[in-house]
Amino acid sequence: MRISAMWGLVLAALLGSGAAQAAQVQGWLELTWGDPQLAAGKVVTAGPPRFTATLVADDGTRYPLDTEEALAAAEDLHALANRRISVAFAPDGKGLSPYRVEAIVAADTGAANAKVLGTTVWVTLMCKFADVATEQKPQSFFQSQYGNAQG
Repeated sequence: MRISAMWGLVLAALLGSGAAQAAQVQGWLELTWGDPQLAAGKVVTAGPPRFTATLVADDGTRYPLDTEEALAAAEDLHALANRRISVAFAPDGKGLSPYRVEAIVAADTGAANAKVLGTTVWVTLMCKFADVATEQKPQSFFQSQYGNAQG
């Protein structure tokens, strides 16, 4: 199903028949960055890396958001990445969907600010890169960086 057709169905379900008010949808905010689009090994879209914002609803449905609208609608969109959010939509958008993103706010009551408690496991991978001529630090160096002491 094309994105515009999917949004039409979503819009109808969210706003009901004939309703001209904003609707709210909750889910998780997924932000991704990537290289310009490639086709048959050639760059299709030149320019900066791609940035996408997607609302992932609780049922797993993925709703791509217009990134310019999302950046304008959230106070700090990047701080909301991988958090539960609420998105308010208005039925007059002209981006990826037939409605506009009015507001994006956190819906997880500050879970991102929770302290990390208990044991935390860390992994250090020692790597030797072929294009780096200098010798890397020995394993003993990394072992001395960590200990069993508090703090």
